Amino acid sequence: MQALPAKSVEDGAALLEEFRVAPDILVIEPEVPGAAGFVERQQRLYGCKVIAAVSKEEGGTPLERAQVWLVKPSHGDEVADFEWLNAIRSLLAASAVRQSGC
Repeated sequence: MQALPAKSVEDGAALLEEFRVAPDILVIEPEVPGAAGFVERQQRLYGCKVIAAVSKEEGGTPLERAQVWLVKPSHGDEVADFEWLNAIRSLLAASAVRQSGC
């Protein structure tokens, strides 16, 4: 598993193309300009799962295609870290089952 952090949708698209990778999971902040269109395109191309990463103080920008909404963890927040790890494991397991045809 490899993380490719980007500061914008354009940077994310460039990284995916540069490294020629198909994401299994896409973590994106819904308020990033162009997020909804980027998510739709990546899901259409690769069938990736999406985690919407939101701040506690945000009301939440709609990102209808996200399978999971999680609050961005603060440094040292072990409960949030655990929630993130569980969400990622669940999404990867669901993808593995779907790909195996089970």
